[in-house]
Amino acid sequence: TPPNPNITWEKSITYNGGMDFGLLDGKVYGEFDYFFRHNYDILAQRIRVIPDTYGAGLSDENYAEIDVKGFEMTLGYQNNVGEVNYSISGNMGYAIDEVKVLDEPEGLAPWRSVIGHPQNRHFGWISNGLITDQAVLDNLPAGFQQFSREPILGALLFEDIRGENLTEGADGKIDDNDQTWLSDNAIPRINYGINMNIEWKGLRLDVLFQ
Repeated sequence: TPPNPNITWEKSITYNGGMDFGLLDGKVYGEFDYFFRHNYDILAQRIRVIPDTYGAGLSDENYAEIDVKGFEMTLGYQNNVGEVNYSISGNMGYAIDEVKVLDEPEGLAPWRSVIGHPQNRHFGWISNGLITDQAVLDNLPAGFQQFSREPILGALLFEDIRGENLTEGADGKIDDNDQTWLSDNAIPRINYGINMNIEWKGLRLDVLFQ
């Protein structure tokens, strides 16, 4: 592709608000933060009609936009018994992104659009579970196949939702046309952990579960 002399870094605007607090002379403590980040001028390819005589692909441009929002929180307790100091705290964070601006083909079916969804999503077939009963096989349409094979006992049974060229409706076979978006949570949205420590006469033990 020809070079684009106008390429630049993607940009972001971030808003963050938080609160720290302590109670009972600092024995109980915590913090809460909420953030919102708007990423724009992200490098991506435009969808445009160009003549075949152009002889090259389109250069990427800075135009896409993605929002990210979430929060982090911590709550803990610390105290001492004689010369033994100890503390325990828990933390949790949540974050999710959403595609706001990205070129897509005209007439794209709503289920195929990435607008309004996270970048990381699960794509695959919808499963109805294992075939454990001969009656299930007997009730399948005549000639029904999954990936060019007849289903058998013990196999997974998938939903027949589309036909050739992604046309909606069953066509009596399971193939790539029956794939769809299964979940917006292809990566963990929630992270959490527990921290504990105990100290006595210069000896300290720290434990982290995450």
